[in-house]
Amino acid sequence: MKKLKIALLVASLLASMPALAQDDLTTPDAIALRNQILQLQAEVNALQAQSGGQNGGSALAAPVAPGAAATPAATPSSNLLPSLLTRISSLEDQVRALTGQVQDLTNQLQQQNQTFTKQIGDINFQLQGGTGAAPSTSAPAGTTPDGNAPSNPAPSATPPDSGSAAPPAAPPDNGTGPTSLNQSGFPVGTLGTLPADQTPATPAAAATPAVPSAQDTLQDGISALTKGRYTVAENDAKSVLASDRASPIGYDAQFLLARALAGKRDWEHAAVAYDDTYTRARYGSHSQDAQLGEARALLALGDNGASCGALNRLTRQYAAPRADLVPEITKLHARACGA
Repeated sequence: MKKLKIALLVASLLASMPALAQDDLTTPDAIALRNQILQLQAEVNALQAQSGGQNGGSALAAPVAPGAAATPAATPSSNLLPSLLTRISSLEDQVRALTGQVQDLTNQLQQQNQTFTKQIGDINFQLQGGTGAAPSTSAPAGTTPDGNAPSNPAPSATPPDSGSAAPPAAPPDNGTGPTSLNQSGFPVGTLGTLPADQTPATPAAAATPAVPSAQDTLQDGISALTKGRYTVAENDAKSVLASDRASPIGYDAQFLLARALAGKRDWEHAAVAYDDTYTRARYGSHSQDAQLGEARALLALGDNGASCGALNRLTRQYAAPRADLVPEITKLHARACGA
């Protein structure tokens, strides 16, 4: 390109000097200058021809160059993606751990509230049951309930025994009732009121049986499970779930239901109940037992793949399972996963 610009400049000079060349061509300097001009003109023609070929070739090659240069720039960095995936996986593990801790604390708080509410209910029930008897009066003998002496005391119809030293205010030994009636039509004694031992008691508190609480029903179901009474345990668990499904007691009842169904060898419903227990609280107190129970039920149904998946989920979630579960996990893993 530089040579081409020089050649064009020389050609413009040649175009402006024909008159000077024609004025005096006989001197040696003029002849030499003319020869140089002719030589430069020949070189200009050659350069023009050469530049025309190069421009054609470069025009054909121009579209290819940008594509070749853009290929390395379009390649993404291969080191950034694994680092981001590692950090995301670490954050997910931390979120799962924190979620499990929050669920455990929530379950403990709800269980404490349930226990406190039950204690208050028991105290209220005892207090209500202790107020059924009529209040006793502290009026001295020969006075009315308001503390004043009766104006016309009713004489006793039965004369006192001469050999008896009992005071006149004592009720008859033979158990007979008083002989006079008050304004409401009820019999009264010689002191103007019914003795305390003859006051009719309120039958409401004694006639109404105490309704067992959800905690009592759950404990009864657990006791029945340990004795092999799986149907009783199942019914108790369902009773608690019907009234307290969302409470921590409901979480324990769900696990009791799964164990009772497994005891009855109802593996299909037991697997569902174990999975529901795990889903309610993935990091709860029954999480490991529920996953192991689900794997055992699925293996009993012949679904080795699902059983192996449940065991692998358990070992991924808990790198160090409870010591008492390790032998059973190893045994079931060998049967379900074939290793």
